[in-house]
Amino acid sequence: MDEKALTQFPIALPLKEVKALTNGIINTTDLITAADGQKYIFQKINTNIFKNTEGMMKNIDIVTTHIREKAAKSGRDPERATLHFLPASNNTLLYKNENGAYRVSKYIANTVSFEGKATEKSLEMAGRSFGTFIKDLSDLDASLLSETLPNFHNTPMRIAHFLETVKSNPANRLDSAREDVDYLISLIDEGSKLSKIKLPLRVTHNDTKTSNVLVDKTTLEPLAVIDLDTVMPGLLCHDFADSIRYSANYVAEDEKEYYRAGLDIDMYKAYAKGFIPAVSSIITKEEIDTLVQGVITIVYEQAIRFLDDYLAGDVYYHTQYSEHNLVRTRTQIGLLRDMLKRRNEMEAIARDPSLYK
Repeated sequence: MDEKALTQFPIALPLKEVKALTNGIINTTDLITAADGQKYIFQKINTNIFKNTEGMMKNIDIVTTHIREKAAKSGRDPERATLHFLPASNNTLLYKNENGAYRVSKYIANTVSFEGKATEKSLEMAGRSFGTFIKDLSDLDASLLSETLPNFHNTPMRIAHFLETVKSNPANRLDSAREDVDYLISLIDEGSKLSKIKLPLRVTHNDTKTSNVLVDKTTLEPLAVIDLDTVMPGLLCHDFADSIRYSANYVAEDEKEYYRAGLDIDMYKAYAKGFIPAVSSIITKEEIDTLVQGVITIVYEQAIRFLDDYLAGDVYYHTQYSEHNLVRTRTQIGLLRDMLKRRNEMEAIARDPSLYK
């Protein structure tokens, strides 16, 4: 822990306790207890991934301030409805020195996040939380926010990069993935459909895992969406899609028995049951029409990203063995094949009138 950085925030020192939180895989996070007993989350930001830390924290400041205002008007506790970051000595929410970039947020007491394998109940509650997040921010001008990760869901750009990697074959792995490459190339038109449709630009979360929702330990009611580093302008269907891609597959993202991959329609329905009613008052017809296409596009995009990295020699995603990214690719392909077969079933659920009342 960088104690010099810690002194730049309004925290009573010396600390009583420091507990490392290891559930995150990007930033370094500690739960700290100050001299006065107050608890905070102290983080060192991974600047290798998040290069524009000032823009990221400005986004977070705008978004959390807006949500607190919305929560107060709707009778929710503003301090439990979203994260609250403390200003550093420089009057910003970020302190940087030669060792890195740091921030501190208030600890939201008596809460827990959804960890482990999602259930229908946890997925429905996560859907409600992320849907409420989008609704709360629907009257916030998305152009006020910067792109934390530029071109994050620019599928045509991802496709172009993938094709260049296939052509150059830098790690000499193409022969071992020829069938996967051919299949994904055959679906370029399918993967490009969403990019050709004009949709409202909204403030979106872009990492809609169930673990990014805090719930009250006592009531188990969802309270706040956390891990706001990727909040930026985006499409509503992306936040609908990514949680389904991650949690509604029969198998884990890197299951070696990837042939078992496929859409768990009950989990898909559970997320839709939570998400769609939460956004029903602000969603447009065009957004309804592209919910399923968004899911298919996100799965396709992730498949080409995993395969691109495999062909490049595993330069982006952390891997545990040489074919790890290829296994991830095939798991996404299995999910994608099943979704394409069941598109009509998915559409019927996404358009269910009872979800829009």
